[in-house]
Amino acid sequence: MFDTPVTKDHLWDGVWVAQFGHKINLSEHPPTFIEFLRRIVDAEIKPADAGRDYHGVLQRLGIRPHRPLNVNLQLAPLTCITVAEGP
Repeated sequence: MFDTPVTKDHLWDGVWVAQFGHKINLSEHPPTFIEFLRRIVDAEIKPADAGRDYHGVLQRLGIRPHRPLNVNLQLAPLTCITVAEGP
């Protein structure tokens, strides 16, 4: 299924991205939001850089963000998520 072994770090990166999945429809510009999520998953960009770049795109599009950048860069608490330990 995977070309490389999936480590705990990979799982936590995925959890970090997944917690924002439900926010796509509420984002200021869903296509751009999805583009940055994809780039995070593909390890092309770090999450904090994606947040900064997303705000930059919004500014270029003339869209006011719902929250300031410094608030968006704060990691939200993870709730109801369990990562199983391997055998």
